[in-house]
Amino acid sequence: MRASPAMVVLLGLAGLVAGVAYAATVWPGSYTATTEFTVPAHSHEAIRLAAVARSQHVPGVRVLVLNERAFDVTGPGSLTGSVSAEMAVDRQVWKAIKDMSLRHVSWMHSGVHAYGLVPRGKQLQDGGIGLLAGLAAGIGIVVPRRRRKTSVPA
Repeated sequence: MRASPAMVVLLGLAGLVAGVAYAATVWPGSYTATTEFTVPAHSHEAIRLAAVARSQHVPGVRVLVLNERAFDVTGPGSLTGSVSAEMAVDRQVWKAIKDMSLRHVSWMHSGVHAYGLVPRGKQLQDGGIGLLAGLAAGIGIVVPRRRRKTSVPA
């Protein structure tokens, strides 16, 4: 009889661990792709190029001027959508660089980053669901089934 509560607790903990582990494996739904452009020290064309990037009006793409020499273009979205949105603006910036005959403009594509991995609340929620499922399984195993007695007609 002592093994019964231990089995319920053990299955509850196993469910808790499984729920938290499941929450940790869920892929993020949003990504950001970023490229930084830098113009030479003697040139102050970063603000004009940032204006070209902003004028593209690609949904969600953010242009951030870092200083008179550098600016960032960041595109949010899905894994492929963030890159395609950001690259659509980058192509127009490179076209403007070519039209303005600018030289020595450097760029650094910082890659695609997951935005907002699984929040702590989601891990706790999935862990709680796993805990309840484990407890229910343990109780279902430990508690014996009631046998019904049918009445015999006299």
